[in-house]
Amino acid sequence: MRELTKQAANDTYDTNKRNLIKDELDQLSSEITRIADATTFNGEHLLNASAATRFILQVGSGNDNATGGVDIIDIASALGDLTASVGLTLGTTSVTTNTLANQLASRIDAALSTVNAQLSRLGALTNRLEGVVSNLNVYIENVSAARSRITDADFAAETAALTKNQILQQSTLAILSQANAQPQSALRLLQ
Repeated sequence: MRELTKQAANDTYDTNKRNLIKDELDQLSSEITRIADATTFNGEHLLNASAATRFILQVGSGNDNATGGVDIIDIASALGDLTASVGLTLGTTSVTTNTLANQLASRIDAALSTVNAQLSRLGALTNRLEGVVSNLNVYIENVSAARSRITDADFAAETAALTKNQILQQSTLAILSQANAQPQSALRLLQ
């Protein structure tokens, strides 16, 4: 859109060509508004003026203190109706003169600055949430390792204990059988 307004500001274009540029600008503006109205996630509008004011996200491991609000909607309210938020109402703005085209270019520059600032905020928020996800993945790995140490058997130690108990049981049986055999030997001698 900025490129088109710069073209319209050029004195080599006549009124007919500037009107064609205006028609194209109107179509681009309508498409931007359509995209803003159609951009949703989980049924929530993200970019138009009807978007919620705040999303609450669970960013921790499960307790209530780990919830936090994310002001992602500040982006939508700053952009609002992408054409109206910076006074960029192309339906009533004409590019038929050099001055009007330059004024429109200034509004488009302001809109681009707003969009870039909000994209920067969104990028910072994305980095923050990626850090939380990374931290939670480490937490999950540590909890899993701790659970494994607590509940999993040490097979070498358990096998050694079983072998020891089997040897003790066999030796006890051998001693008992020898103890039972001695009275029978004495009875045989008496016979």
